[in-house]
Amino acid sequence: MSPLYIALERYMGMRRTLGFKLSSQGQMLRRFVAHMDQHGNAIITSKLAIEWVSKDAGPASWPGRLSAVRGFARYVAITDPRTQVPPTSAFPEQRRPAPYLYSKAEVQQLLAAMLALPPAGNLRRWTYYCIVGLLAVTGMKIGEALRLHRGDVDLDQGILVIRDSKFGKSRIVPIHSSTLTVLKDYAARRDSQPLRSAGRPFFTGERGGHVGLTLR
Repeated sequence: MSPLYIALERYMGMRRTLGFKLSSQGQMLRRFVAHMDQHGNAIITSKLAIEWVSKDAGPASWPGRLSAVRGFARYVAITDPRTQVPPTSAFPEQRRPAPYLYSKAEVQQLLAAMLALPPAGNLRRWTYYCIVGLLAVTGMKIGEALRLHRGDVDLDQGILVIRDSKFGKSRIVPIHSSTLTVLKDYAARRDSQPLRSAGRPFFTGERGGHVGLTLR
């Protein structure tokens, strides 16, 4: 096990005790250290770090990769002053595209399209209709809606519990009475279908499991 890999394990352990999950960053840094070891490089330099950041990756991912390496390099530099921390100015700033905001008319058209999904008697159209409608009226993220379980949806109080959202936190989202009526209707339709056993997600797929839905 190389000194850099040992330092990486200590660095990640320290960050995790502070509450950071480091799921994606941890994978990035392991690839970085493996690359350093593979080429016989024991000291992090700006040149080596920048070369790795831009290797086999598109420009959109460079800032995230650079940020991960910079944090690790700062940690290593505490015990090895030969370490160089790559500058933040190594790559031009990547601007995010402006988000597209659906108009009320477009939301209505999208909802109508969901209810027109075939086949006519299937739960699928109602599942997608409710998910899209819930996103429109609450501002929830698509992943948050799809992860809802029956216990997270209080149809008596009109409350949704969003678990493990950003930074692993949870929050409560109250819903309007009109939205509650739609969700109650959906729950009744869902429970009348086969393969809808207790304990499954609130929004169910064709076989009663999780729903797969991507909005672009």
